[in-house]
Amino acid sequence: VEGLQLAWDLGYQRERVELDSRCVIHLISSNANPDHQHISVIDRLQALVRHDLEVVFSHVYREGNKCSDYHSNQGHSMPLGFHSVPASAPMLMYWILYDS
Repeated sequence: VEGLQLAWDLGYQRERVELDSRCVIHLISSNANPDHQHISVIDRLQALVRHDLEVVFSHVYREGNKCSDYHSNQGHSMPLGFHSVPASAPMLMYWILYDS
């Protein structure tokens, strides 16, 4: 959600979001149950998609996007909230080269 909001705020109009969970893609793309435990996040994502922001959600295995997997793993050791990791972080540079 925060990444798409940042893209929107910076004026980007087209985004591709790769997720390793088909379940999440389904929840975003459909009418989720209003009692779902993550309905507030789902609603925020759907609201962003309703803007003039063209978003394509696609499924990718973790092995297919090591940069994203790296970020996900790093997030487990950070406090709640939005965190920005510089693109020049040494391990991130390694995974960028690996993915390319």
